[in-house]
Amino acid sequence: MINADYSAISSLYSLYGSGQTGSLFGGSSAAGKLGVASQDAASSIRSILNSSGLGSIVGGYPSSSGGSIFDIFTQDDGSNPLFYLQGIKSGAKNLKNALNSIAAGGIATKRTPLSSDGEKLAVSVEAGGLKGFKGASVKIDQVATGQANKGAALDSRGLFGGGSGLRQFEITTAAGKSERYSVFVGAGDSNQSVLTKMADAVNRGKGGFTASVTADGESGTSSLTIQSKGTGDLDGNRFSVSDLDGDLVSRTGAGSVAQEAQDAIYSIDGGAKIASSSNSIDLGGGVRATLLEASDESIEVSVGTDAGAASEAVNGLVDSVNALLSTIYENIGSGSERLFDDIVGAVRTYAPALGRIGVSMGSDGYLAVDEDQLGKAAENGELDSFFNRTSSSSYGFASRLSKIAGNIQTNPSHYTNLGADAVNNTGYFDYQSYSQYANIGLLLNYFV
Repeated sequence: MINADYSAISSLYSLYGSGQTGSLFGGSSAAGKLGVASQDAASSIRSILNSSGLGSIVGGYPSSSGGSIFDIFTQDDGSNPLFYLQGIKSGAKNLKNALNSIAAGGIATKRTPLSSDGEKLAVSVEAGGLKGFKGASVKIDQVATGQANKGAALDSRGLFGGGSGLRQFEITTAAGKSERYSVFVGAGDSNQSVLTKMADAVNRGKGGFTASVTADGESGTSSLTIQSKGTGDLDGNRFSVSDLDGDLVSRTGAGSVAQEAQDAIYSIDGGAKIASSSNSIDLGGGVRATLLEASDESIEVSVGTDAGAASEAVNGLVDSVNALLSTIYENIGSGSERLFDDIVGAVRTYAPALGRIGVSMGSDGYLAVDEDQLGKAAENGELDSFFNRTSSSSYGFASRLSKIAGNIQTNPSHYTNLGADAVNNTGYFDYQSYSQYANIGLLLNYFV
């Protein structure tokens, strides 16, 4: 056991703040991100050890194993306990984050509105959350749109026949608002090039319109579409397109109306038809819906668990557990067996319940997710039941994992074959302070 004084240990630990000690203390420097320390950091550590009277113990640079103080930061062959310690501490942090994500996301208790046809009706919860929403049935006769014009299909590579020079056209709404656009046509411009210039001019404007060019690869043609940004049967969403100087509109067919401006028409729970200039509607109870496409049948809106969010959260937890297991397998003999037993023991205790939510353990201890079973568990309430039942108790699965992660963070030497003996003066340190110097204890033990 090494009895280092308070100032020496504090000086060593202060290197953490500057990141000089690399991955040993989780530093943020370039060296730390590479998992090594710089030569300057090694010199700093040696200087602190010598100034505190510890230099004679480690003999300056040489270690008892014949290496140098720098070796301990770069030796990553599975035999270095410091790399193992860093690995499990990082893994514990990720495990805690995964558990916190499940708690914050509320997959065990959070309910969300679900649409039976998400391609035609999207649903979301308003800022205030669900307020007694029991469900709804929505029939969509038509969605709200602004006017859309679509031009003729022109040979994409064909030479534009309207001559070269500056050309102008104008868009005027039924409300009397107009905006003009200028396009320079080059002598060798193709039809597609001119259409693209027209679309760019409209999109740069402030008249409330968007434009795009659609290219058909099979036919080799391109066409221009101009559309109102607004929706609904309003004067501001109806417009005409005309030439001012040149014949861009007449040659491209941009004045042809393909879709008239119209209101959305829908009904809720078999009630009277409702007209709206917006596709965003209030279903009550804190739920808002967006009309995306007309429907032949009514679309059901219910309340349930968000299977996608649940899958992401559970897979995140499984990935963090498997990452810790990988670190264990890479460091057999460093004390990792105790950590393996704790993790696998927790999984085995809740194996039947985990199986019902789609999580299973292989013979090597690694976890796997059956997405189909997880989806069913999210829908039938088994996922809710598992996390509610097992997380509310100190003996719950999530609680067991959280305790393991906490042990790694506060008492990492429990999962190593080397003790953290650099500090044993309880007059200076309480339990938490003692444990945070475990890295330094291992550093000093390395040289004994």
